[in-house]
Amino acid sequence: MLVCTHGSHDKCCAKYGNPFYTQAKKTISELGVKNTRIWKASHFGGHRFAPTMIDFPDGRYYGLLDGESFKSILLRTGNIKLLGGVYRGWGILPTCIQALERELMFHHGWEWFKYKINF
Repeated sequence: MLVCTHGSHDKCCAKYGNPFYTQAKKTISELGVKNTRIWKASHFGGHRFAPTMIDFPDGRYYGLLDGESFKSILLRTGNIKLLGGVYRGWGILPTCIQALERELMFHHGWEWFKYKINF
């Protein structure tokens, strides 16, 4: 997981990204989540949605994150509709298809994240 904390490009990323990164790192540790790394990253766009994050290896973009939404993403549990306020899209899809993918995600729930892609 990459969290934008780059303040020289946009102050929002530093102002909101750095505290979010610190809390997210603490959440991962407290929950004992294995095989998950979180890093501070340089700017990758969308600073008006700070704090922003890319979840790899999927390549899904999130913004306006808080502790509750991060925990849901991390554990893939809870009300999937919560992602409605934070999910920015899947980087492998064209912009025009991302809205459709989002609706499919809401329809299928957390199971959607288990499906494989075939291009």
